[in-house]
Amino acid sequence: MESRQKQLAVLSKHIEEANDRINKVLDRLGWTREHVKQKYKERDQLQTCPINKRHKVPSKSFNEHYKRCLLKSSGFYIKKKRVNKASPQSSLFFYKDSPSVISFITQDENTCNTVQESEIDQEKTVDERRQEYDNVVLLTQKLRAQKDVNKK
Repeated sequence: MESRQKQLAVLSKHIEEANDRINKVLDRLGWTREHVKQKYKERDQLQTCPINKRHKVPSKSFNEHYKRCLLKSSGFYIKKKRVNKASPQSSLFFYKDSPSVISFITQDENTCNTVQESEIDQEKTVDERRQEYDNVVLLTQKLRAQKDVNKK
């Protein structure tokens, strides 16, 4: 009976020490036990993606994630359309007369600056990427020449 009481005392001491260490770590992180419990509850509410088992997704965005993940696993990638609105405090004016900067953005008061990309693009081959690069370089050269003509 005494050996059990000694074991119980030793075990209680270890539990107390472990509890103190946990409390110190939580204090350093600025967390509470309730915070950790809440995180575990949130983690349990995540759904596992059937395409990639490493993906844990909140229920509210599961359908959107599933569609994107399915397309990506099929060799497609998605680029969302982005809209860049020039704010009144934009720094574009600084580069307006710079000879070495070519802007692809045209300022129009009626429209905002938009960069539109297709939602689903198939990955491009090396030749296609090279052709796209050459087209961008050619466009840049044309814009630079046009800018030089307008200055004169």
